[in-house]
Amino acid sequence: MTCQYRTALHFVNGTVTSPYYLNDIINPVIVPLHEQHRPNFIFMDDNAPAHRGPEKPSTSPKPNNSTPTELEFTTTGRGAKKEVEPEEAREELLCDFDPCVHLQQPCPELREIKRWSCRCLGLTSDSSVTPGPVVALDVTRVWPRAASVRWCAPHSTLNAFLVWVLRQDGSAISNGTVSSLARQTSVFGLEAGHVYSVCVSALNGDRVSHERCVPVATPRDSKAIAMYALKGGCTALLLIAVVLAVAYERRGYLLNNHFSLNPLSNDVLP
Repeated sequence: MTCQYRTALHFVNGTVTSPYYLNDIINPVIVPLHEQHRPNFIFMDDNAPAHRGPEKPSTSPKPNNSTPTELEFTTTGRGAKKEVEPEEAREELLCDFDPCVHLQQPCPELREIKRWSCRCLGLTSDSSVTPGPVVALDVTRVWPRAASVRWCAPHSTLNAFLVWVLRQDGSAISNGTVSSLARQTSVFGLEAGHVYSVCVSALNGDRVSHERCVPVATPRDSKAIAMYALKGGCTALLLIAVVLAVAYERRGYLLNNHFSLNPLSNDVLP
C-alpha cells in the first residue's frame, strides 16, 4: 500500500504457490509500484508487519517447487527469498547429544523426556547392524596392577561395551562387558612394570565393532621396591657380619699359634 494510492484488487482461484506469487503478484504489481515510490515505499504482506520495500526478486523460481516461500526484508531495503522448512525437514535436525558423557541416558530417551524435535544420529533398532568403533579412547589413570580408560560412544545402536587387555606376548585378559551407558571403566589383573594394550569394542547383539586399543605402561610397585631394598639391606648386613666373624676367628687362631710356639715372647701380634 502507499500513502496516496492503492493497487487494483486481484482475485486468485485456487492455491497461491510461490511461483504464482512471484510471477503474477510480486513482479507485475509490487515491483513496478516500488520503482515509482521509493525510497518511502512500505510493503505489507498479508497481516505481517510493514517492512522496507524489497529490490526486484528473481524472476526464475525453481520449477516444480512446492515448498512455501517467504520474502525476507531488512531495514536496508534489500529483499531475499527464504525457503520455509516443512515439518518433515525440521524433524531431520540432529539432536544435541554428547556421546562422551558417562552414564548418560540414551539419545532416544532424552529426546522423549525433553521433547526434542530432532533425530538421533546413526541409531537404528536393527540388532543385525554392526556398530561403529568407539571414539577417542585414552588412559585416565594407571596403577601398578590396574588402569582406567575412557571413550566416546559411536553413533550406532549398541547394548554393551567389551573390554579386554592384551599382553605383549599376544595373550588376552578379559575384563567382561560394561553397560552401554558407560564411557569409562577400570581394568585389573595387570602386573607392575609391564606394557599392555587396553582394547574396547561396541556390541550390538552378537555384532562386534572394530576394536580400539591404547597402550598402558604400569609403574613398578613402590611397596615392592621398598621390600626389595629392605631385603637387600638385610642381606648386606648379614654378609658383613659373617666376614667380621671369620676375620675375628682367624685373628684368634693366629694368636694361639704364636704363643704356643714362643711361650716366653712378650711380642703381641698386631
